[in-house]
Amino acid sequence: GNNSMYDQPRNNALGLRNHNPLNLRSASNETGKVFAGKNGYFSRFGSDEDGLAAASRQLFLYGDRGKHTLQDVISTFAPHNENNVENYVSDVSRETGFKPGENIDLHSPDVLKRLLPAMIKEEQGTQPFSRNEIDSGIHDAIFDPRWSGKRNPDYLLAQRSQGEQPGIITPDQTAELTKVLKDMVAQSGQDGKARLEVTLTNANGEQKRVQVPFGARVSTSMTS
Repeated sequence: GNNSMYDQPRNNALGLRNHNPLNLRSASNETGKVFAGKNGYFSRFGSDEDGLAAASRQLFLYGDRGKHTLQDVISTFAPHNENNVENYVSDVSRETGFKPGENIDLHSPDVLKRLLPAMIKEEQGTQPFSRNEIDSGIHDAIFDPRWSGKRNPDYLLAQRSQGEQPGIITPDQTAELTKVLKDMVAQSGQDGKARLEVTLTNANGEQKRVQVPFGARVSTSMTS
């Protein structure tokens, strides 16, 4: 990947202040609207994590609706009356390596990992997020049920099944896992800071991440 597209210095752009890196106008899980003069209203989100997940979901929705090229996506996303679409397409094409009319799979996390940073840079004038933050936003848009609204259920299920981690632990791995957990428990006794992150997956492929301090009891139901 293009490392220069990550961790750029943050500026004071409205979209970054609103945790809305793609300047979306309407989206699930927004916490409010922000008036931006002649440009109208933009969504505000509660965190960068939500803003990146909302941005990822918007691109997945374009894939659901049959958009397959940069030209298709950007001319829909940034209409002619507001933005110079040709410049936008050519900037994003240069950053991603995708040609304007090339067929791209907007359901592919690998495509989004190239496309999202380039579009954020075009919208905000900088791309301050790390590779991990971008990856997490894409992951949440697929697996977190908060972002499944309006998605085509067939495409969403296919994305979830492709992204699933193998769930069967072999005896060798059990021994290794037990050792790692014992070491972490011993360490947590010293600093009291170790936490265990558990990912729960239900029958629909929806995932929920739970962080628990060692020594805590966990009781949860993933029925839906």
